[in-house]
Amino acid sequence: MDAVIGDDIIMISDAAQIAFGVNSEITLAHVHNVGLTLTHVTADDNLPIVLQLKSEEDAIVADEVIASIEFAAGDSDGTDGATVAAGIHAIAEDTFSASANATKLVFTTGVSETAASSATAKMTLSSAGLLTIADDLIVKNAGTIGTAADSDLLTMGNAILTVAGEVSMTTLDIGGTNVTSTATELNQLDGVVAKTAGKETIWIPAQAMTPTASNGCSSLQTVETTSGRPDMNVLDFDKDSDEFAQFAVAFPKSYNLGTVTFQFFWSGIAAVSYTHLTLPTNREV
Repeated sequence: MDAVIGDDIIMISDAAQIAFGVNSEITLAHVHNVGLTLTHVTADDNLPIVLQLKSEEDAIVADEVIASIEFAAGDSDGTDGATVAAGIHAIAEDTFSASANATKLVFTTGVSETAASSATAKMTLSSAGLLTIADDLIVKNAGTIGTAADSDLLTMGNAILTVAGEVSMTTLDIGGTNVTSTATELNQLDGVVAKTAGKETIWIPAQAMTPTASNGCSSLQTVETTSGRPDMNVLDFDKDSDEFAQFAVAFPKSYNLGTVTFQFFWSGIAAVSYTHLTLPTNREV
């Protein structure tokens, strides 16, 4: 038989409960200083407890709230402190019909506002399974992100991202500069050292040198070595006096104005007591 009560029901004992069903298999029990526990007390297999929030509205259309779970505090300061602080809302994505019930779950949290269904969503899970987050997604250090086919494709380290696979992109930006080389051009460097940072060697032959106006060496001379073999183009210097030659050369862009070392190649003289290379002090690269 049904009972109709026109006012409050107060159960004054701890652990009081209400039982539902012919066999009293569903109970709603009080937990002292904690809350309520809804239990399916039958011990048989595959008997989960189901709590359904159901709207009997006959015409559900897009953006209508079907049901919500709201969390609120009774803070004595009132206003924001006593309004809805967080919520989970089931909201229709489109008009319901006999063959459609597309629904999204919207998660709201308060900042200085109500977190009712009308609040700005902090996270949304669409009916298609698309998860949208209003702000950053933070993964634990060394945590992974992946797919069903590759669960640890991305590993988040301390200031480093490890990719356990291939990276496909249309534009590669390094430090604010786009890499314009094509994949084919980059593959040409695979396994090849294009240039190793370090000392550069610049060969300056005698043909590139001219005597200085004062105390200059001889002009360029051609000396035959052996008939039919290459001749030598040389500058002759007096072994008993200081004589000079000069040349111009463009240094590499990578030159850092550091120390310049040099080596002379002499022919036909037993020893040279002193040679030096002078660079202008205002040299530019």
